[in-house]
Amino acid sequence: MIDLEARINSTYAPKKRDVTISLISSTVSKRTPMNMMNTNPEDEVMCQCSGTRKGNIRTLFEQGMDIDAISRWTGALSGCGGCEWDIAEFLQELSLKASGEQQAK
Repeated sequence: MIDLEARINSTYAPKKRDVTISLISSTVSKRTPMNMMNTNPEDEVMCQCSGTRKGNIRTLFEQGMDIDAISRWTGALSGCGGCEWDIAEFLQELSLKASGEQQAK
């Protein structure tokens, strides 16, 4: 007869390497938010639910998309709603910058 407990332990027991990686990643994520680990501002995650980054939003805005189209394209603004103000403010900044550049021409 097969020893069920031994089989379960050998199948599901974490390996030392897995535990170490898990401890390291949980320590890093608790101390340092992922969007602060990268120094490139374009890589900043604007929507945590969809993972939409600032550079992606900028690119889509420059292609002529409005906030609704960006939301449909990326999935941003369709989860918890925590990014709504940040994305709206960022798009307003981009819009003001674009209108200022057009007036300068």
